Amino acid sequence: MRIWVGIIVLVFAQGLAGCDGRSSVPPTAPISTTSPTDVPPTPGTVSGERWNLTATLRSITGPEACVSDAARLTIGQPFSWLITIQRSGESIHLSVAEADDPSDRLGEYDGTVVDGVLTAAIKSITGQTLCGHVRAESYVSGRFSGDDRLLTAENVNSFQLSSGETLLAYYDWSASRQ
Repeated sequence: MRIWVGIIVLVFAQGLAGCDGRSSVPPTAPISTTSPTDVPPTPGTVSGERWNLTATLRSITGPEACVSDAARLTIGQPFSWLITIQRSGESIHLSVAEADDPSDRLGEYDGTVVDGVLTAAIKSITGQTLCGHVRAESYVSGRFSGDDRLLTAENVNSFQLSSGETLLAYYDWSASRQ
């Protein structure tokens, strides 16, 4: 249940206003530059490489009733998050968390990296919003730099509403290894 809530919070907090006209703005506190080898992991956090993630909302499309003016105002605004990356061969696991509380995980992506190209997703979840029943999915695709210290990606969050309409939010991701 916590992961389901975290995914909805992540997606809506990054600029989708929930359908009720209110906006949830994520924290934008700076991310610590402490190396993960300097501090043991906090209970509840994910082990792996820690990266600073900046997600910038590029656009929102969907039914007018489900996208508030406040959400539209966040277009172009960067949000700071912490991302922990675990890799094994071509498999990858990304854990997105609050920058100031890494134990507060917001989303877990699983995917692959082949020749530096990342493809990952959060499994489909369902829930109830003020716009009705929704099925939410989140995808990330991008590329790691040759030295594996930078990640540039696009994140697409898709909400299939019970009305048959789709709400989409597009983010540009930029991440650097701490």
